[in-house]
Order: sequence, then C-alpha cells, then structure tokens
Amino acid sequence: MLIGDMETKVFGLIREKSVEMETPLVAIGGITDHIHIAVSIPPRLSVSEWVRTIKGFTAFEMNKLYPNRSDRFQWQGGYGVLTFGEKQVAFVTDYIHNQKHHHAEKTLYTGLEEVGTED
Repeated sequence: MLIGDMETKVFGLIREKSVEMETPLVAIGGITDHIHIAVSIPPRLSVSEWVRTIKGFTAFEMNKLYPNRSDRFQWQGGYGVLTFGEKQVAFVTDYIHNQKHHHAEKTLYTGLEEVGTED
C-alpha cells in the first residue's frame, strides 16, 4: 500500500530508474493500491524487462529505506499494459495525473482501469 510519504518516494525511485534506463516517463499517478504510468519504452527494451526492473529496483530501495516495517514493500505479481499514440497522450496524461480524483468521484475510465481484472 502506498500510504503517507511512501508514494512520493516510490514515484521518485521510478523516475530515477527510468532516467537511468533512458525510458522517459510521460506521467505517473495512483492511489493506495495501484499506480498508472505512461512511459516511452524504446524497441531495444521489452515492456516486461522495464516492469521487472522498475518493480525490483523500487522494492529493494523501499525496503532499504524502511527496514523496520513489519511488512516488506512488494508489488503484486502481475501488471496490465496498454499502448497509445500521440493523439491519446493528453487524455492519458490527464487521467493519470488525476487518479485520486477519478477514484474519489467514481469517474473512472474503464478502459484504463480494468486491465487484467478478474470476475
């Protein structure tokens, strides 16, 4: 769960690693139980490699930052991926930046929220 200053730290770590990987973040946002990221991943890198690297790096660093937590920081096993083009960048970016509002107001765009959900 991303609570308190953990969200800021996790987002910072994701930004840091993305710069190192030369995969520019377009947007990042989320709520306590999930995040959305718009990122430009070059063809030399697979999406699964990017996700694995980001998840591994952030979990490792967060557990170093919070060594006395009763539960270790970890990501869920799966993830969802959507692709979008230049015409959708503004919509997707706005949606990601306003995650908390969309969830609070129940104004969710199901096309961006229900990837990989099970009935």
